[in-house]
Amino acid sequence: MEPPGDAIETIGSFVWLEDGIVFTQAKGITSTYETIDQLFRVVRDLMGGRPGPLLHDNQNWAPRPANLWPTVVGEMQATCTAAVMLVSPESESEVGPFPEVIDRMVVPFKVMTDEAEALAFLQRFLPGELPNLEPPNDAAEVTEATVWLNDGIIFQKAKPVRGTAATVEEVISAVRELSDGVRRPLFHDVRNWPGGDAAAWSLAHDEMPAMLTRVAMLVDSQASNRTGPFSADRWPIPFGVFTDQAEALAFLRGNLPHE
Repeated sequence: MEPPGDAIETIGSFVWLEDGIVFTQAKGITSTYETIDQLFRVVRDLMGGRPGPLLHDNQNWAPRPANLWPTVVGEMQATCTAAVMLVSPESESEVGPFPEVIDRMVVPFKVMTDEAEALAFLQRFLPGELPNLEPPNDAAEVTEATVWLNDGIIFQKAKPVRGTAATVEEVISAVRELSDGVRRPLFHDVRNWPGGDAAAWSLAHDEMPAMLTRVAMLVDSQASNRTGPFSADRWPIPFGVFTDQAEALAFLRGNLPHE
């Protein structure tokens, strides 16, 4: 993989945008806080302020000090919908445990040795056509939400009804029926929702992950207090909170089931 003539050069990398994916190619310089900050400032500029997929070519491997990984985690969370670190087969074992942590808790993140496979993986996270968030006529209606399946994603649009264990049980039944035994991503639009009590969140936390691959919760700017005590890193599956519909869908689309 060769950087194009108009690639941006930073202290430690070359950076460019191609077909919606940001590419970075390491120079073989050991990372520092300065090189990571400079790299992600360029990445954000190329992405135009909206998270997108990132391919980091690190085949010219320079091991990253373990104390820098938390900085990378924070930048990934703010910048990327998914990322791949491309390494040589010889250096694959030197990467360490942090990519697995990023993949599980932040954004889809893989360490790969094949460029074609890396690109195929990242292309799943390119922005696609936005579906209509209005429920179809055959959507399931339960007390606190309208629930339907569209393009492999379960959509749950909340009603202005406070959640309880009983209303969440209805949602669980609707999701289970629509899923038909296949674990799927869930798009949960809570912009019209007053929230749920502790029993509602506890039941959702205990039962929903077995049916889902990940959850994107769409909120408005005033809705952070509605996401409950079991959101984000306390869920056993990836759980993101978004104010932008496109970013929420990009977070989900890489985890569609292969049927």
